Amino acid sequence: MRIDEAIKEPKEDLLDRAPLAERLAAAVLAAGEGASLVVGVTGAWGTGKSSFLNLLKGSLKEKKEAFEKDGKKLALLEFQPWHYANQDQLIEQFFRAFRAGVLKQGEGESNQKIAKLLEALSVAVKPLGESHSLVKLAISGIKGLSKAFGAQEPLSVEAAKAGIASAIRDNKLKLVIFIDELDRLNFTEINQMFQLVKSLADFPNTVYVLGFDREVIEQALESSQPGFGKGYLDKIIQMPFPLPALGRVQIDKFLRDGLQATCKSHQIDLEKLWQTERFDSYDSLQLDRQFKTLRGPIKLLNRLDFALGALREEVDLLDLIGILALEILVPEVHAKIQEHPELFWEPVRGEWETQLSYNEVEPETTRYQTNLIDLLGSNFRKETNYFSLAELFPRISSDYSFQDISSRRKEAIQNNRISAPEHFNAYFNLSLSPGQLTSGLVSRILEDGKDWEGITERMLQLVAPQRYTDFPNFLLDFVDQLPMESVEPLLKAFLKASETLFPTRFDEGWTYSSGDRLVLGLLKREKDQKSRSDLLLRSINSAKVELSLLISLTRDFALEEKEASNRPVEERTLSPSALKEIKRIAIQKISELAQSDGFPTDFGAQVLIWSWAKWGDDQEQDKLREYCLKTVQTEVGLSLIANCSLGQPIFDRTDRFGTRQIEDGKLESFVPPAVFLERAQAYLDSHEPTAPDYVLLQDYVDRAGQKQLNLPQNTPSASPHP
Repeated sequence: MRIDEAIKEPKEDLLDRAPLAERLAAAVLAAGEGASLVVGVTGAWGTGKSSFLNLLKGSLKEKKEAFEKDGKKLALLEFQPWHYANQDQLIEQFFRAFRAGVLKQGEGESNQKIAKLLEALSVAVKPLGESHSLVKLAISGIKGLSKAFGAQEPLSVEAAKAGIASAIRDNKLKLVIFIDELDRLNFTEINQMFQLVKSLADFPNTVYVLGFDREVIEQALESSQPGFGKGYLDKIIQMPFPLPALGRVQIDKFLRDGLQATCKSHQIDLEKLWQTERFDSYDSLQLDRQFKTLRGPIKLLNRLDFALGALREEVDLLDLIGILALEILVPEVHAKIQEHPELFWEPVRGEWETQLSYNEVEPETTRYQTNLIDLLGSNFRKETNYFSLAELFPRISSDYSFQDISSRRKEAIQNNRISAPEHFNAYFNLSLSPGQLTSGLVSRILEDGKDWEGITERMLQLVAPQRYTDFPNFLLDFVDQLPMESVEPLLKAFLKASETLFPTRFDEGWTYSSGDRLVLGLLKREKDQKSRSDLLLRSINSAKVELSLLISLTRDFALEEKEASNRPVEERTLSPSALKEIKRIAIQKISELAQSDGFPTDFGAQVLIWSWAKWGDDQEQDKLREYCLKTVQTEVGLSLIANCSLGQPIFDRTDRFGTRQIEDGKLESFVPPAVFLERAQAYLDSHEPTAPDYVLLQDYVDRAGQKQLNLPQNTPSASPHP
């Protein structure tokens, strides 16, 4: 952490101003022994005036011994006027500080004389006048002076000043008095201090070195002498010394050196990053053009140091530097971005279609640019702001008409870019919300890429419950970057953890879920069908995959087989034998669940029954009908069978290929129709029309009666499984 304070020694001088201070020190010491000399070290706020004055003091101290060889004496005094809140104390405290500085040089007779006269002046001289008027000094006879020197008549201030001047000359004393940050005073106090230097304390062999912002001082003097402020200041300052403005090279060097030190403290190899294509874009931030003093860079480096403590592995370093700089330079733009992230995120497919024609590109781009101008105003048109924003948020300057938007967004997620919605908030909060999904989290989960059980444990520990459903999609964006030896362990770990990551909900299992996509993405890292098939079977057998995910996967691969029937078998994800084995494993799990805990009472039971009917062999069909015949005897079971076979198609869906799929259950697949009709009629007789499933069952009974069905009592001969 860098403290924004003036440097003390040349070794801290990052702006190479020490040689300049040394030359000024030589000029100060060479000044004649006549009236006082006033040096004005000027510069805007943050240009390093205080640091330069410290370098000047240091150089004078180094030259002190050589200066005093011929009997001369050098005294360096310092007065900080803004330490005194009461303006009535300002002049009094100046003389007291002057007195203390003289006595530090020794207790000789001349020094004692000067000290007594200064003490008396500090008491006798009081400021008069209203605020913003040129200060007048009430200078009365000084009884204290008379007493101190045994005089019979009161001494005048002029006589006191003459006594001080004589003692300074007799003592061969050269005084250099530093008064810094005059621009921090109010206008009345500024006027007091300049009249003090000009008229009241203008002693011989005395050099005043004043540090101030010239614009502020001119305004203050103008307030008391309208039309003459600048001229009055020029009259007082005999040696103006404006500090040279910081150049872009100096600011850039300060920033780069600071970034190097900050990154090193967080174990980041910045030297290596400078060699990457990503950091070729550092100059696009144009920080050396936007910062005019070192105060901004110091704030930036301090903010960066703080942020990296929490986000080192979770953000793009260049984006972090850019957004922190924007917060310092243009805080109103920073706030607008945080309030309207949708204008800066990488767009999702459909927000900007990827196949816009050439005629449509320009109007779409114009509309987007207009929205940005409406939001950011003139700040967006400013060149430096535009280039910085375009570097942080590529959408601003990109033509998406012929680009793959999905890949752009995926790349932003993988690289922790601020333009990815998943990472955006971290750049503004400078911290992660509990359980937030990050690339650092993925790295920690995959710490030992070959130990799938360890990966499972870390996955369950690190992924917060509220993020479970987002996790597979997030992880999918990193699949292509995984080393091949980590693919199988990650697949096994995910299948094992899926029961916790995705609490059993078979209705969600029927959608082409994020879990399915992740599994498919991992399988596709293998280039041939046999390798993919072997990988999935090994993983399922090792991890004992959770049932709803297994059913969903089986369903998807079965649909793929059906839709790819006119294509070569080897183009499918899995071999026919592997798909058959997965179906067998799914049915075995369903059958075991039916015999132990029974099926859930919600929609998930319908999924299980359908899967059992669809994929089971003849032996499993018999088990299914036995289960349904028992189940239908209860009201809950009756409702279940009714909804499986009589309601709306429960497997209406659009698969990953965009094809709408509908699967109808058939009553005879589950229970003899005559048995069902009897149970349905009993339900209708014992319930009100408002009861659940009443309308569904009434409709079935009515249709059965109208058709005068001769319902068979034997079990159905049809077998629905493929």
